[in-house]
Amino acid sequence: MFRIIKGILEDAGIDFFLEGGTLLGAYRNGQFLYHDNDIDLGCVDKEFVKVREVLDRNLPDTITYYHRTDIGGCLTNALGCFPKDGEKIVDLYGQEWPLNMVDIYNYIYSEEEKSFRLDHDRVGRDPQGNPKWIPKDVIFPLGSIMFEGIKCPCPNKPKEFAEIEQGYIGEDFEFDEETQLFIKRRS
Repeated sequence: MFRIIKGILEDAGIDFFLEGGTLLGAYRNGQFLYHDNDIDLGCVDKEFVKVREVLDRNLPDTITYYHRTDIGGCLTNALGCFPKDGEKIVDLYGQEWPLNMVDIYNYIYSEEEKSFRLDHDRVGRDPQGNPKWIPKDVIFPLGSIMFEGIKCPCPNKPKEFAEIEQGYIGEDFEFDEETQLFIKRRS
């Protein structure tokens, strides 16, 4: 399914990039993280507005999508693509989701900050609720990275992008509730 979505976006000339756990897995070892079950893509707002129309025109009958505005009680602006008849899982919040999914997240640009932020009211924010700003040169010009044997677009500085978004990106990590970031395992 990822190859299909990737092809549709590329054929339409839409700039997108790996982000979230997908970028982290690609950066670490070129594959899915052992605990991940979806693919995370990012688009900046001027590109994101085109994605729905492109998906409406080009998705095969076996794949559908929906506009995700609420994930576990958190406001977001994302599109979730999934097989129409795919398996489902239940998340920590009791919401049912497709087992295999490609999420496309919106990144909003601030002229004042000269940076982008994830369009989400919890993920991509510090414990005080302030956005984690990602400088334009960290995303653009887009680079490429291998993920599951597929050459994929990624932020210009994938390590720096992942560290801003995730915190510590090594494999010996734990989640720190106070900072809302991953940190090096303490013990």
